Order: sequence, then C-alpha cells, then structure tokens
Amino acid sequence: MRFDNFQDQMKHLNVTIEKDNDYKQSLRDTVSLMDEHLQNAMANAQRIHTTKQEDIKINVIEPTTSCLKQFREFYLSEFANKMSDIEYLKYQHLWSRSIQTYMFIQLLLNYLQDEDLLTHKEFNEFTKYDDHLYDYLFALISLVNELTRLTVNTVIMNEFDRPKRISAFLKDVYQGLSLLNFKNDALRRKFDSLKYDLNKVEGVIYDLTLRNLN
Repeated sequence: MRFDNFQDQMKHLNVTIEKDNDYKQSLRDTVSLMDEHLQNAMANAQRIHTTKQEDIKINVIEPTTSCLKQFREFYLSEFANKMSDIEYLKYQHLWSRSIQTYMFIQLLLNYLQDEDLLTHKEFNEFTKYDDHLYDYLFALISLVNELTRLTVNTVIMNEFDRPKRISAFLKDVYQGLSLLNFKNDALRRKFDSLKYDLNKVEGVIYDLTLRNLN
C-alpha cells in the first residue's frame, strides 16, 4: 500500500516537473524574441570600429540606443514588472546572459558618449533587482575587450588622439576590478586575461610614440 502511494506521488511529481519544463520553455521562447532587439543593438554598436568619432553619435549611439529602448520595454513588461520576486529569482538564469549583453552595450555607449562608467547601482534602477552583480562584472570585462579592439581600429582610422584616452579609462577600470576578491572561477579567468588587453593597448601607444603620432 505504501509503495502504491509512493508511485502516485511520483506521478504527481512528474506532472509538476513537466509543467515547469513547459513554462521554462515558454520563457526561453520569450527571451529569444527579446534578444532580437539585442542582436540589432549589437550590430549597430559594432560600427564603432569603422566609424570616425565625429560620426559616432548619429551612426552608432542613436540607432543602438533605439534598439536598447525596445529591449528594456520588452524586459520590463515580460519579466521585471510581470513576475513576483520569487519567480524572477528562480528563473533569472534564463535571461541573465541577455542582461549581461545589455549591460555591456550600455556601458559601451556611455563610454562613447561621455568617456565615463555606469555603475552597478545605476543598472539596478533598470533591472529592478540587485542580483545581477556578476552580469555587470562580466559586462565590464567585455567592455575592456571591446575597447582594446577599438584602440587598434582608431589608429587605422588615423584618430591618433584616442588610444591614450582609451588606455587611461581601461587602467581605471582594471584598477577597480583589482580590488575585488573573485570567487567565481570563470570571472577570475576573464579578469586575469585583461592584462593581455592592457599590454596590447600599451603596445599601440608605444608604436604611435615611436612614429611621433600621439
């Protein structure tokens, strides 16, 4: 008799598991729709590598900002404003990569516009949750990677004044990150790789100095 009760319990649990799996799949489908706005934003943001600084506002910042606005509206309506705190925290791993990408693009745009850094607290005002700290840190590291690549391309575009400014900004970011005691192994590995990015930027500046171009 007790075994029969156990089987009934397992059947009930199986139904619960299937419902949860179906719900998670529906969330994944929703995330895929939301990510279309991010993909468009990323495509626009990548124009920085072929766009002169004087044209960045019109050709990069404005169209990318428009895509991010659509992403924010989608995220708020489908997740942040729709779910209870418990439900959001339970399933946030399904869209944490999306939030990370959003943060990276927003960090990049803010640098391009003001040569400044958005804080984790400022992003909390958007996400409505402070549980995306690691996403913010990963986004910061991605920003360093992207600006390292940009340093090389600014030279190709004959904008020789930009590498030093980028270098100063990256050093500030790196020094700030150096204060953290990383417990996340993936984050630690990515942080450790940043020294190669900084060395690459310094190499660009050194080459410009030898050629009297900065």
